[in-house]
Order: sequence, then structure tokens, then C-alpha cells
Amino acid sequence: MRSGLDRVFDRMRRDEGAPPVLEAALLKEFRWRHRRGRAPLWLLRAAAVAMPLAIAWKGLWPERVPEPPAPAREIVTEFYPLTFEREWMNEEARVMRVRMPRSMMVSLGFPVQAERMEERVIADIVIGVDGTARALRFVSSK
Repeated sequence: MRSGLDRVFDRMRRDEGAPPVLEAALLKEFRWRHRRGRAPLWLLRAAAVAMPLAIAWKGLWPERVPEPPAPAREIVTEFYPLTFEREWMNEEARVMRVRMPRSMMVSLGFPVQAERMEERVIADIVIGVDGTARALRFVSSK
């Protein structure tokens, strides 16, 4: 028992083509399904105008990034030795940046105004391999 659809497919395989009634029905169904999913032309035109406006409005174009500020220029003093030994200059050491009270400058012989004693200053300290502070310099950012 073969169905009517099988007979139609058999005829199509023999290059007879689809019967005109079937072809008309298939084309009608195809057009109906594809017309239903199609947007009206006025809607497509409105979208074509609205898209660039929406992109500009939302700011999807890359913004200009402001230039980073120029790095602060540092003014540094020379290194002042904290020990009488000069051998530390030939050994491996590391430099640490610290903030310390301005009153430490007085103990090293620098003049400091009395009202500014509690302020902090930036300093670089040279630390030897044994962990001892070997030298110190002061840093000022301008």
C-alpha cells in the first residue's frame, strides 16, 4: 500500500516534475509563510534611520580618553651615609622608599621649622644585605 504522496514523489523522480496543483499549493504555502515573517517596508526604513541615531545617542563610538597627567618630577638629594663605613657602597643593597617624620631630618643635622616637625617626608633608604640601613636621601615631588 503506497500513499498518494509516495506516488507524487515517484513521478517527480522520473523528471516529470510536480503536478501543477501541488506546485501551486506549495508556492502558495511558501509565500504565505514567508510573507508573515517579513516586516513592512516602512518599518525597515525607520530602522535604517533609527540605528545610526541610537548608536550616536548611546555613545557606542569610542570616547576620547584624556591624556594621563605628566608624572610628577622628583627632586632628590644625594645619599647621606648613616654609618662611617664606606664598604657598603661595594656590596649588594636595595633601596626602599618610605615616609618618615620630618623630625628625623633634625637628627641628621638638617634644619627644620618647629611647626613642621610632625609632617612626613619621603625618603629613599639604602638597606644592606644584613638588613642595616646604610644611606638615606630625601625626595621631593614638584
